[in-house]
Amino acid sequence: MICNYLPGFMRGIKEIAHITQAENDEFEVVNQAVKSSLDDSFAAFADDSAGGLTRWEKMLGIVSRRGRTDEFRRQVISERLSDKLPYTFNTLNSMLTDLCGDNGRPRHTLTVDCSRYKVTVLLEMDAERFVADVQRIMRARIPANMLLDVTVDFYKHWDLRMRTHQWLRAYTHRQIRRGMFN
Repeated sequence: MICNYLPGFMRGIKEIAHITQAENDEFEVVNQAVKSSLDDSFAAFADDSAGGLTRWEKMLGIVSRRGRTDEFRRQVISERLSDKLPYTFNTLNSMLTDLCGDNGRPRHTLTVDCSRYKVTVLLEMDAERFVADVQRIMRARIPANMLLDVTVDFYKHWDLRMRTHQWLRAYTHRQIRRGMFN
């Protein structure tokens, strides 16, 4: 507060108190703008209130989709900034874990079949929203002569073998496939 910088005899004057209060409000706005500008300079702290994330995405050529959280957008930006070659299996696996999260356990399975020149990423159902991002990331990182297969591990017939048709009738195909039942 600016009032704290005034000499003691001026603090008691009503007009000076009102002036310093008005100046405090202006200084708060300026301080917030400086902090926001500084935060937007670093991808890890940027937010979209002043367009920081949008500016980072534009610089890196990232197409942002609606509904993405600021945290997710920061992850994609940071992943793009960390593009370094060559990639090992462990590096690819940790990149996928960073992108998809792990919640105490991995939400994906990465398999590399060198004899068939194939890389397979199996995502759990709750990580389905990352399919396009995983395909883009993996395609940029694996050798061009390797096939890429990114799939989601939906419920299959075998998983539902203990359920009856009568029980399954209450749910749609989409609900059953995604495990949206109790």
